[in-house]
Amino acid sequence: MFERRRLLGVLLCVLCLVGSGSAKIISVTFAHATSGSPGQMEPTDLAGAPGIRVANWNNLTNLNRTLGDDEAVVYDDGPAVDGIGISIDTPRNWSNRDNNNSYQNDQIMYNGVIDCFNDITTLTLMNVPFDQYDVYFYMRDDGASRAGSFTLLGGPTYYLRGTTGNPTADGEGYVLSTDTTMTAGDNASIDPGNYAVFQGLSGDSVFEITAVNAGDGTMRNKWAGFQIVGTVDPHSSRKPSPADEATDVSRDAVLSWTGSQYTVTHDVYFSTDFDDVASASPDALVAPGQDVNVYDPGILTFGQTYYWRIVEVNGPPDFARYEGNVWSFEVEPFTYPVANVTASASIPTTAGNGGPEKIIDGSGLGANDLHSIDDADMWLGDVTGEPAWLLYDFDRVYKLHEMRLWNYDINLEPYIGFGIKDVTIEYAVDADNWIALGDFEIGRGPGIPYAGMSIDLDGIAAQSIRINIHSNWGGQNRYGLSEVRFYQIPVYAREPEPADGAADVGINTALSWRSGREAATHQVYFSTDVNAVADGTALFDSVAASTYDLPTLDLGTTYCWRIVEVNEAETPTSWASNVWSFSTPESVLVDGFEDYTDDAGGEIFSTWADGYNDNSNGSQVGHDNPPYAEQVIVHSGAQSMPMRYGQGGATTSEATMTLPAPADWTAGGATTLVLYFRGDVSNAPGQLFVKINGIRVDYPGAAASLAAPLWTQWNIDLAALGNAAKNVSSMTIGVAGSGSGLLYVDDIRLYREAPPQPEPPVNPGTANLVALYTMEDSLADASGHGYDGTAQVGASFAQGIPGYGKALELDGTSGHATLPIGPLVQSLSSATFATWVNWTGSGSQWCRVFDFGSSTDVYMFATPNASGGTLRFAITTGSSGAESQLSSGSMLPGGWHHVAATIDGAAMTMALYQDGEGVASGPTETLPQDLGNTTQNYLGRSQWADPYLPGSIDDFRIYDRVLSAGEIRYLVGDR
Repeated sequence: MFERRRLLGVLLCVLCLVGSGSAKIISVTFAHATSGSPGQMEPTDLAGAPGIRVANWNNLTNLNRTLGDDEAVVYDDGPAVDGIGISIDTPRNWSNRDNNNSYQNDQIMYNGVIDCFNDITTLTLMNVPFDQYDVYFYMRDDGASRAGSFTLLGGPTYYLRGTTGNPTADGEGYVLSTDTTMTAGDNASIDPGNYAVFQGLSGDSVFEITAVNAGDGTMRNKWAGFQIVGTVDPHSSRKPSPADEATDVSRDAVLSWTGSQYTVTHDVYFSTDFDDVASASPDALVAPGQDVNVYDPGILTFGQTYYWRIVEVNGPPDFARYEGNVWSFEVEPFTYPVANVTASASIPTTAGNGGPEKIIDGSGLGANDLHSIDDADMWLGDVTGEPAWLLYDFDRVYKLHEMRLWNYDINLEPYIGFGIKDVTIEYAVDADNWIALGDFEIGRGPGIPYAGMSIDLDGIAAQSIRINIHSNWGGQNRYGLSEVRFYQIPVYAREPEPADGAADVGINTALSWRSGREAATHQVYFSTDVNAVADGTALFDSVAASTYDLPTLDLGTTYCWRIVEVNEAETPTSWASNVWSFSTPESVLVDGFEDYTDDAGGEIFSTWADGYNDNSNGSQVGHDNPPYAEQVIVHSGAQSMPMRYGQGGATTSEATMTLPAPADWTAGGATTLVLYFRGDVSNAPGQLFVKINGIRVDYPGAAASLAAPLWTQWNIDLAALGNAAKNVSSMTIGVAGSGSGLLYVDDIRLYREAPPQPEPPVNPGTANLVALYTMEDSLADASGHGYDGTAQVGASFAQGIPGYGKALELDGTSGHATLPIGPLVQSLSSATFATWVNWTGSGSQWCRVFDFGSSTDVYMFATPNASGGTLRFAITTGSSGAESQLSSGSMLPGGWHHVAATIDGAAMTMALYQDGEGVASGPTETLPQDLGNTTQNYLGRSQWADPYLPGSIDDFRIYDRVLSAGEIRYLVGDR
């Protein structure tokens, strides 16, 4: 009944990313088309970050196209590339920063840039196997405080700044992590650097490259190029566990890795000798011809470094061998230093010296645990005749193995003898019960850096250690000590999974932890009651392994747990971990429509089967051309499902998703299925329904909701589905009746408690309606207050929104309307401005829906496309620098949409709405009445020399009060 058009595109050609040999690098820089001009990288030029400075950079010379359309694209070693797509879409031009033909290598790479201002450049990388490739971004600075942000859609944002001038020839720079943050006007947290690295990506990746205010008020980002960097031979093993160079690895660790898709068997090399592993010596071959990707080396040695590699062996006919990288890891130490220690002393600190905290702060300790002879790194106390002691308190009871001490040790210590000598050491689990460990003599400091001494604590359980001082080495009236450290045996359970405080943990999860060193069994305490877990009344089970499979959990619930490690042969017999917690999500996702692509098999209509080639089913899922999923009109995330209904006159339109396996939708205590739908003003309504396993449930609201261009929340009681909700195999979304149109669906989720519904729609009435322009062939004020407007040249009247009659149509060149509302504006303390807008969405940054004012200093406006591509409302009496403004997250989409702005004069706040949804709110310093008797009150025109609005306006309303959210939804069509 209809034919879906599909995208046909030619990507890069000749060879494939996944091939034989070592991993490759694709390097792209921006340059003018003339060979040899500044910014043009030559085949012999080397550039890039340290370690990946390569030749054969690809010069991208034209805007807004896919790399490879008109030129060969090559790897760093010269061969051409095949199988990936690199597309750049930018409103900016290429720009050469300097005209110096003597530049070479890295300098040329940073010379040609895309000079981003207050707009967004998009880079799309398609079909890149990101398990094997990273992406490096480069920017430069020519002396001003430029800063850029590189955002992976749905992922992290990297911020970075360039350095003044060109980078050094060796390409030095700084890699910035995703923890780096920067707010507008504040660059304190941004280090200067030349590149940022994205790792661990997946799927087709879309990056948005933008400018950021770096502190000087200028938004610019000079993007110089990027590299797609191969990290491993695609035939070789990768993703080792333990990770390469990992430390503190458990003694019972099992090795695992990801093998090549071509591999038939794996040869495992494992040894404490790097050379044996690196040379693939038979002495290190521990598992030849293994057919699984795991190897258990048995119990490992404390503190030992191990080396390993995997040789991947292909099948017939060649049985080729691919030697992977040599990986290493370090096994956990036998003991760990006690981290949380506080120190105190019974005698006063000698004037000019640091307090007893100097004994535990690590100051003065250097390589090989040698302590300095600087007295600033030590403690010195005055003898007062009272008992002298040093007290060390820990944050909990530990099983202590050793105490290391470094005595007082300035260069004159062999002569003055301030260092402590005869001591008695005591320990306690609580402050009321001290036990003597014994009497000890502390060795005298030699006057040169030394490694201290060790006292065996023999596994005592203690929360406090006290050193009672009886004498020093010189008979002086001062006692000194440089440093003390305590080492504990890890007998507590630690490293919980889920991590402490984790959110959105699945309702089907397992607990795991790193076992205490001496545990024979593990008692699992688990409850929603933190007190029951803490006081030991919530014993859930006792297990032998350090994992525990939980029953299905409830949605929207916080759980607490702890592990008590038990060994009856030890003293004490048990060690209770900290109390940990995690929470489950409020909902379970059925479909958020985020994962659909335009690749064969990944399209949205491949999951949601529609009426394609079925004349009795009038549905069409997805747009005619890619992107098939909707990426502008979304409830949350980046995509929603567009579904046409009533195609070809069919009276039933259905789209059905078949689940890969039957699912219990009541798991986790779920009671409600929630989905969001949105109609269109041009729709002819019908009866919306869903079917679960064929059981139909009709939408109980008005059919007119399908013609309202706002998101409507529909809650469906799972109890109405009976047993079908416990064994769901399919879900259908449909529309019945003679209507037709376009429906959007998003965020289908299961809830234990459904989120609250939006404020119900309320008719705002006409009592406070002070101006109304219905655009029925004139700008007459239909409110009856006489503020009749005038259409100017380039403005006309044409058919508007279905059901609304005509609209004011503006040509985008000169068309606008003037309104005589100056006396009205100066009377408004609180107000609401609401209208329908059909903007072409074709650019025209800063064009106006309306702009009421008297000059470029005094105005109030709404624009569909402000800086950065956002819907914005602003008001000021001090020009742009003094604006109170609100901005949404994106520009107003094309087509008919409702825009409303409210100002509350009592609360000095304002709010911005798009299609009935609040998109921004905040304070205001200015009210409409502060603008005075405005003399230039425009529809479709700016106070400034900005573009005119290309599009249409209808049903423009002004109220002299703040409409509620429900009243604004009513204006949009929620009835």
